[in-house]
Amino acid sequence: MGYIWRDDRTARYIIPPPPHSRAHSHSHAHVTVASVPYMTVVGNHENVDNFLPYKKRYNPPFAKGELYWSINYGALHLIGLSSETAYNIGSLQYNWLVSDLAAIDRKATPWVIAGWHR
Repeated sequence: MGYIWRDDRTARYIIPPPPHSRAHSHSHAHVTVASVPYMTVVGNHENVDNFLPYKKRYNPPFAKGELYWSINYGALHLIGLSSETAYNIGSLQYNWLVSDLAAIDRKATPWVIAGWHR
């Protein structure tokens, strides 16, 4: 298993530390991310080189190239927002969110979860 972009700050949580190292006993994220489906959102820790390491590592379904997204997964509508993109009233992300929420069929998709990270 090879990883690229090892030089960014997020890599220490994804790349397994060497066995028998002090960090190894405290880092189990690599086991989780290898076996459990998950989606990511950007935050202040991913704002390195215009998010290039983040974009190379993950393949989230960005809305028109922006750093926010939504997907349906069964009865769940999952929304990932960006704390690093304008989200004030009238911003692109705000307008996208209002439109995305209005388009949800709550009979088919009763669960809506939104998250972001700062």
